[in-house]
Amino acid sequence: MNPVAPQNGPTTRPHLRTARRAATFAKAAPARSLRVLLPTAVVLTGLVGVSVAAIPDKGGEIRGCYNPALISDGATAPFSLRDVEGKGCPEGETEIAFNQEGPIGPQGDAGAAGATGAPGATGAKGATGATGAKGATGATGATGAKGATGATGAKGATGAPGATGAKGATGATGAKGATGAKGDTGAKGATGAQGPAGSDGVSGYVRVESAQYNVPTKGVAQKFADCPAGKKVVGGGVFTSASPDMRVTSSYPYYTEKRWSAVVANDSGGTIGVMTVYAICMEA
Repeated sequence: MNPVAPQNGPTTRPHLRTARRAATFAKAAPARSLRVLLPTAVVLTGLVGVSVAAIPDKGGEIRGCYNPALISDGATAPFSLRDVEGKGCPEGETEIAFNQEGPIGPQGDAGAAGATGAPGATGAKGATGATGAKGATGATGATGAKGATGATGAKGATGAPGATGAKGATGATGAKGATGAKGDTGAKGATGAQGPAGSDGVSGYVRVESAQYNVPTKGVAQKFADCPAGKKVVGGGVFTSASPDMRVTSSYPYYTEKRWSAVVANDSGGTIGVMTVYAICMEA
């Protein structure tokens, strides 16, 4: 078993959870080794009143207590194996723990070399190397043949105007030009002399209104308006009651030229209509 280095104090519980290295016990100064004796009688005494499942504990460690005051040069200290997890050691003693694994053994001999593996895949192409130094200038070559004539250059800027030349001879008369646009209207002329008197116009205007006549249901009526003596009819008309059933079938100057005639039809089956005839008369 590999002991774990103790810590001072009654409740200190150092743990060593690896078995790869051995530990020695020493006081802080001067350095002194602590040799722990685990005789069978002591182990048996330490197990009194302790259940088997508690040693080693659930972490795989063996725990116990010792009195550091009893350590001296070359002397051993009594050790008591106890179930002290979570309880601590008696006053004046220090808890110590051991694991159950021994130290690592020496490294074994090297094994025989294995067979050569298959060739690996071709690696990626490496980066392009840096450009090499510039080479020496070569000898001057022979003169080449004459090149083709280049394209015509752009037109140059216009020069400054020259001096005014002498006046030339008068040219021949040109052809007649087109007629110009119409001019503005001239001012109003003076009033002319009065003309001769005209003939007499139509006179004696009068409007004649007939009596109001009934138009029977489902019937037709023709009525007249007569001009006075000495006058002739020049126009006329008829008035009817406001009904969609009343229809004017004719309205005209009668044959004698002295009266106006009107014909009205009543399509109603129950309402009697009315009509009035008018004549416009003038002197003949």
